[in-house]
Amino acid sequence: MQRKSKFIKGKSIDRQSGKRAASIAALLALSLSMFLCGPKPAAAASNIEDGTYKVVSALHERLVWDIEEASQDNGGNLQLYEQNTSYAQQFIFTRDADGYYKIENVNSGKAVDCELAGIEDGTNVQQYASNDTDAQRWSLVGTGDGYYMVMCKCNGKVVEMEGDRIAVGANLQIGQRNGADKQKFKLVKIEKSTFKIDAENLEAAEKPYPILLYAVPAGVCIACIAGAGYYSIICAKKGKKHKKG
Repeated sequence: MQRKSKFIKGKSIDRQSGKRAASIAALLALSLSMFLCGPKPAAAASNIEDGTYKVVSALHERLVWDIEEASQDNGGNLQLYEQNTSYAQQFIFTRDADGYYKIENVNSGKAVDCELAGIEDGTNVQQYASNDTDAQRWSLVGTGDGYYMVMCKCNGKVVEMEGDRIAVGANLQIGQRNGADKQKFKLVKIEKSTFKIDAENLEAAEKPYPILLYAVPAGVCIACIAGAGYYSIICAKKGKKHKKG
């Protein structure tokens, strides 16, 4: 039987066809949005608290995240390198209300970033000035063995070692999640510390609450009294306590 159309002021409207057309249009719009912007996955539940960490590869306990040549520039490359306890290998994890983390390098103060918010496998991972985009927001997906995959909100893909050859200086990129060891990392927290300062070098006018300034890679630091001749080192640039290397 031929379906009847309803005519209104000279215009023919087929209700079922109209609904199908609207559904198709909505689907096309959603597909275009996903293609241009990538999926927006929900953050995985994580018990990792805010703090400074070294990020150790499951491939080898001596290989950790490292900003190549301790760069402080935008575009400084993220790689795997042998542990040396430098600031280039220390990363500050700060969790947002939605469960995603901002990850900043201690040496440069710049955020771990998916280059150009890319969505293709093989897109490079770098550092870049913080801009609060989804390319700089990361979810920690537990693998059940003490390791995590680090997933970018921009594309739903995870940080992985490029290629299959385990080596010092291996590049880090994003790839489709598959649970391989090259996508798995352990977060080892760098605990807070206090430091002994020679009290004889302090002027009497500064006591009992002396303040000293120190130049470190992340910015000027202040030594504040912590008792018994020990002092907490606080970064004036970020207002956070200095972590021992």
